[in-house]
Amino acid sequence: MASILRVRSPISLSNGTQGLLTVYWRPGTGGGSTADATDCLARVRAFLNSSAAAIHVSTTYTFTAACDVFEDSTGTLTGSFTGTGPASVPGTATGDCCPMATAWLVRWPTSTVVNGRRLQGRTFLSTPNEGNNTATGLPNPATAVTVAAAGVAMLTGGATASFPVVWNRPVPVGDPRIPAGRAGTSAAITTCTVDTTKWAVQRNRRF
Repeated sequence: MASILRVRSPISLSNGTQGLLTVYWRPGTGGGSTADATDCLARVRAFLNSSAAAIHVSTTYTFTAACDVFEDSTGTLTGSFTGTGPASVPGTATGDCCPMATAWLVRWPTSTVVNGRRLQGRTFLSTPNEGNNTATGLPNPATAVTVAAAGVAMLTGGATASFPVVWNRPVPVGDPRIPAGRAGTSAAITTCTVDTTKWAVQRNRRF
């Protein structure tokens, strides 16, 4: 049972489509604080800014300053803090844009096991350019290394003791997947990797 703070980054893509990137954090202050919200927003921006070469110039990430806080085991909203909203991040990759459904697959592993599986988060980082698409149709390994390094840098070294987590959401009693229900949990992210064996395909714009 722990408080988790939600950072949201709305996305504007080249064809007018909207998306949303969400990162959950364990705030450095119990229950969260304005300082935690400001720090977490800044660290998500730093990750995206350092990854700009992986993102087409027509795609821009902005930020929602209001960061809601939830109790991870129940999903109950317990508070909200408005941090200092950072500047938007436009991509810097030029040339042709890959299809809108295409994204870098960023993985966020943890050391926690839930129901026999290691808890792991994913971020679909859109939208790549054709210059990052190799001759064999795979993600550019050099750019993938840059994005992974940016993700690792986000994990520590902020202005507060906050750290990003993967949230395994609670399942209510009566849900057909788990009729007895299940409490949620959150776990610290241990590192960041970027898949270079395939592009991810987005089925929706909620990342």
